[in-house]
Amino acid sequence: MIQRIKNIIAKLWKSKLFKTFFILTIIYKLIFNVFTAQFAIDSIFPSLSTGKLSVNVKRFSLFYGVILENIKLNSGNDFENKEIFAANRLALTYNIPLLFLGRLKISEVSLINPNINLWQKSGKWNYETIMKPSEAKEEKKEEEKEEKKDSEPSGELNLFIPVSAYAYINLENVNFKMVSEPGEKFSHTELKNFNFKFLLDTNRFRKIPYTVKAIDILKILKIEINPQNQISILAKDNNSELKTDLNLKLVLFKDSTKNPSEFLLDINIGNKSIPIILKNSPKVTFGLELFSNIILIPEADKVDIKTISLNFSGKEWLDIRGSITKLTTDKPYIDIKVSESEIQLQPLSKTLESLPFRLGMLLSGRISLEGINAKGDIDNLFVGGKIRGDSLLVSMKENKHSIPIFDFHFDSHLNLSDKASSTENDILPILERAKVHTLKTEYNGIKLDLSGEVIPKSLVDLDLSIKNVRIHQFTNAASGTSGLDVKVTGDKLSYLNLDAKAVLHSLQYKMGRGRSGRQKVILSLKTVIDLAGGFKFEDLQIEPFNLKLYNEFDKDAVNLSGNIDLDMKTGLKVELKNLNIITNMTGLIPTLPLSLKPTISGIRNGLGNKLTLGGNAVYSSSKEKDSITLGLNGKFPAIELNDLHLAADVHLWKDKAATIQINKLHLDAFKNQLKANYSGKFYKPFTANPPFGDLTGELKGNFTLESTTLEKVLKGIYFKGDIDFDLDMKGALVQGKLHSKDSYVKYVNQKNESQYYEINGITLDIPFAHDIKDTTTERLTTGNKENLIQNYGQTLPPNFIINTVKGSHPGFTGQEFTYLAPKDGYPGFSARLDYEENVLRIDNIRIFALNGLIFGKDIIFNVGNGNSKEMEYSAVLQIRDVDLKELLKEDVKDKIDDGKIKADLNIKGRDLTDPVGNMDLFFSIFQIGEDFGKSAINIVSPTNLITDAIIGSYSVNKIEVELSKGLVYAKIKFNESLLNRVLFKIEDNQIKQERIPIASFLNRTKDELSNYK
Repeated sequence: MIQRIKNIIAKLWKSKLFKTFFILTIIYKLIFNVFTAQFAIDSIFPSLSTGKLSVNVKRFSLFYGVILENIKLNSGNDFENKEIFAANRLALTYNIPLLFLGRLKISEVSLINPNINLWQKSGKWNYETIMKPSEAKEEKKEEEKEEKKDSEPSGELNLFIPVSAYAYINLENVNFKMVSEPGEKFSHTELKNFNFKFLLDTNRFRKIPYTVKAIDILKILKIEINPQNQISILAKDNNSELKTDLNLKLVLFKDSTKNPSEFLLDINIGNKSIPIILKNSPKVTFGLELFSNIILIPEADKVDIKTISLNFSGKEWLDIRGSITKLTTDKPYIDIKVSESEIQLQPLSKTLESLPFRLGMLLSGRISLEGINAKGDIDNLFVGGKIRGDSLLVSMKENKHSIPIFDFHFDSHLNLSDKASSTENDILPILERAKVHTLKTEYNGIKLDLSGEVIPKSLVDLDLSIKNVRIHQFTNAASGTSGLDVKVTGDKLSYLNLDAKAVLHSLQYKMGRGRSGRQKVILSLKTVIDLAGGFKFEDLQIEPFNLKLYNEFDKDAVNLSGNIDLDMKTGLKVELKNLNIITNMTGLIPTLPLSLKPTISGIRNGLGNKLTLGGNAVYSSSKEKDSITLGLNGKFPAIELNDLHLAADVHLWKDKAATIQINKLHLDAFKNQLKANYSGKFYKPFTANPPFGDLTGELKGNFTLESTTLEKVLKGIYFKGDIDFDLDMKGALVQGKLHSKDSYVKYVNQKNESQYYEINGITLDIPFAHDIKDTTTERLTTGNKENLIQNYGQTLPPNFIINTVKGSHPGFTGQEFTYLAPKDGYPGFSARLDYEENVLRIDNIRIFALNGLIFGKDIIFNVGNGNSKEMEYSAVLQIRDVDLKELLKEDVKDKIDDGKIKADLNIKGRDLTDPVGNMDLFFSIFQIGEDFGKSAINIVSPTNLITDAIIGSYSVNKIEVELSKGLVYAKIKFNESLLNRVLFKIEDNQIKQERIPIASFLNRTKDELSNYK
C-alpha cells in the first residue's frame, strides 16, 4: 500500500502542473501564516510609529481572512504613552473558495469590547502623532476626461449568473471617549455599551430589481442596535453637563425560511428623564422617546402599524397608526394616519439652550400634523391633510425667522403602481390629481398665498401671490419692497401658460459711497413653458415681457419690451425678438446715484433726452460652436441720428484653437451714407505671445461715408463726397488706408446759424501700417534724425489736401472769413503723411492763410508700443508773411501800418501723461510790424511808465518765446538807437521775463488781443 502511494506521488511529481501547484502552495504557506504576520507587525510597526502596538495574530489567510486578539495601541511619549485603542477581538473573515460556487460569504466582521480614547494636547490629537512624520511626495496625475454615453435606464441590475450572499457584522460593547484640551472650547464626550449586529442571508438570484421587490431576495435579514442594554452618554463643556443612560433599541427582523414568514420592526429610542447639569444653575431634565411597533400578520396578509410615536418631555409630538393589507397582491391597500400631533417648540428651545455645545438657537411656536393620512389602493391612493403652524420663531445669533402663520391644506390622488416613464403627454405618471385648497404663510413680513388644482393630463390652474418682500432683509446693498402675482394655467402639466407681474416700490441701491434715488419698477410677462418627459425643458416663450422704470416723481425713466424664445430641443437657442428700449434721460437722472448723474447728464447733452435702441438677437449653442446674430437699430436725437443699424454674425468654435469667426460686422446710418463692413477671425495660436492677449487672427473691412448730394450726417454737420477707411489686419500687423476724393464738409452751429464753417476739396490717400507686437519705443526726437527724415531728393507728392476753408469770422458776427485759400497753383492746405514702423511722419506742409504761407517739415509722432508715457513728437514750422490784419475789422485795419510777421516754431515732447509739463517749445518772431510789436512788449512785460516809454521809442527786432517744463521764458530784442544809449540804457537792447506760468502768460495774451476787437 505504501509502495503504491509512493508510485502515485512519483508519477504526479513528473507533472509540471503538479510541481508548480506544490511550489505555489509552499510559498503561500510560508507567507500567509500567523507567525509571518506576527513577525511583520512586531518588527515593522515600531519603525513607522511613535507609539506601541501589542496584538496576537490568530488567523492570517488570503482566502479566509484575518483574526486578531488582545489588541492594544498606546500613544508615544508626547501623550504619556496612554492607551488609544484596545479590543479583545478584531476579525474580518470570508470564504473566497465559495465564490466558485456562486456564494459571496463574509463570515464575520467583528469588533469585541473596543475602547477608543482620543485626547487633545497643544492643539493636536493623539491619533495625529501616532505615526512618524515622513516627506510627502506629490504625484501629479493627469485627469482623463471620458465622454459618458447616456444609456437607457433599466429597472433591474443583471448579474448574468446565479449568486447568493451571506454577511455577518458584530460590534459588541463599543466604548468611545474624546476629550479636548482645557480652555474656552473644552469638550468631553463619552459613549459606552454600544452594540450593533447585522445578519444577511439571501436566496440565489440573478437580477436585483430597483423596486421594493428586491426584498424577495432576502432569506434572513436581522439588524439589532442595543436590543437589551441601554447606552451611557456623557457630554459636557465648561458650562453644562449631560450624563444619562439612554434607550437606543432598534430591531429589524425578517425570516422567510419559516412558514408563515416573520417580520418585526421594534424601535425604542430615548428616555423619559435625561438630566442636564448646569454650572451655577439647578439641574434641567427633559425626555425624548421614539417608539415603533410594526408587526407582520401573514395569515391576514397584513402589516399592522400599531404605533410610531415620538414624545418629548412627556408630550406626544407625533403618533402614526394604520395598516397595509393585501400585501401579496398587485394592489396593496394602505390606511395610515397621523392620529395625534402637537409639537411645542419652546420646551425644545429651553432644552437645546441647556445642552453642552449648544447652537445658540431659540425656538417658539406650535406645529401640528394631525389629520395627514394616506388611504386607498396604490393605484388610487388618497394623500391629504393639513399642516398648521402658529407663532413660529427661530432665532440664531443676529438672524430672526418669524412665521406667525403657516396653513397648508391639500389633497391628492396617486397611482403608485404606474411604472410608465415620464412623457410629454403624461409627465408625472404617479400623480392623478393634486389640489391645494390653501397655502397661506407669512415669513418675516413676507406674505404668500397659493391655491389651485393640477390634473397632469387635463388641467392646471394655480394662483400665487407674494407680497411685502423687504429687499433689505436679503442684502445691505438695496432697499425697497416688492410683490409678485402669478397665474399658471394649461391643458396639461407639460404645457403651461404663465402670466406674471412683479412690482418693486421705493427701490434704492448703493454704489460706492452713494445711494440711488427712489424708483419704482414694474415687470410683466406672459410665458409659455413647453416640457418634455422628465420635466426637461424644450421651449420657453416669453411674449411679451415689459419692464418699466419710474422715478420718485412717477415720471417715465426706462421702458423695455420684447419677446424671448428659448428652444432646448436640440442644443440651445435663445431668440430675443422685437426688443425696444426707450430711455428718458431726464426721468432717469433722479433715479441714479450722485456719481453717475454727471455721466448720464453728459450723455443726454451729447446724444439727446429720448434714446431708443431696438432690434433682434439670436444665440445658439451646439457641440461644435456657439453662434451670435445681432440686428440692432438706434435713435439719438441730439445728433439727429435716426437710422443707426448694427448687424453681426459671429461664431465661437469649440475647437482646440478656440476660433472666433466674424462672418459679418456691419454698421450703417444717415440713409446709408455712413456704412462699415468687417469680417475676419481670431484664434489661440500655438506660438507664444500672441498680439491680442491669448488670441491672434485677421480682420478685414471698410468704413465709408459717402453721398453724391449735400446731406446732413450729424446734427449741424453736412457732407458731400466720399471718405473711406480700409483696414486689413493680420496677426500683429495692422494695415490700411484713409482715402477721399474732392469731399465737402459744412458745420452750422444749431444755436447760432450765423456761425458756420465750410471745408472744400478734401483729398486723402494716406496709407498706414502698425505693429502691435512692437514692445519698444525708440527715441527719435534726440540725436541725429537725418536717417529718419532724409528723402535723398525724392520728394513725394502730397496725400492730404484741402482746397479751401471758409466760415464765419472768428471775432465778428455776420462777416465771412477765408481761413485757407489756394495760391500759386497750390491748394489752401497740402501735406505728405506716412505712418509706418509705428511712427507718423508729416512733411512738406503748405498752409496758405492770411495772405501768407506756413511751411512745415520734419514732423514726427512716435507711437511706438502705444504707451503714452513713452510716446514722443517733434515739429518745425516756418511762418512767412502771415498778415494778422486780416483778422481785424476794416476800421481797425486802417490803423495798422504793417500786420505781417515772419517766424519759426520748433516743438518737441515726450511722455503724454503730462503733455504741457513735458513739452519743449521755441517760437522765434524775427519780423513783426510796429503795432503788433508793441502788443508783444505788453504781453512780456507788465505795463508801467518805463514800458510805455519803451513802446513809444523802440522798434522790435526779434521776439523769442520758449516753453519748458510748463513755464514760459520770453525775450524781446530791440533795434539799436541813440535814445537808448543816452536815456534808457536798456541792457543788450532787450527785455525779458522768465519762469512765467503758462496760464498767466495766456491770460496776458488774451487781454492784449482784446484791444483789437
